[in-house]
Amino acid sequence: VMIITDDLEEEDFLLYPRNAKSMIATDNFKFTLGNSGVIVLKLDNELLNFEGKRGSVRHYEVTRNGIQRLTAPPVLTKD
Repeated sequence: VMIITDDLEEEDFLLYPRNAKSMIATDNFKFTLGNSGVIVLKLDNELLNFEGKRGSVRHYEVTRNGIQRLTAPPVLTKD
């Protein structure tokens, strides 16, 4: 998993089966999932409905309005 929080900070990590990770953001998360079909995502403890595909890399953005798929990998822009 590669995640960018609030367009400010980037983190890469592995998420093993039956493990979870919580993240906090003010405005948004942009992320890449390496195996998008096996991930469960929640926002404020509510399950997010998204179309992941087992074994497929996919990119998403989560805001207060929900989740949307991105057509390209998110990139951290540095000033």
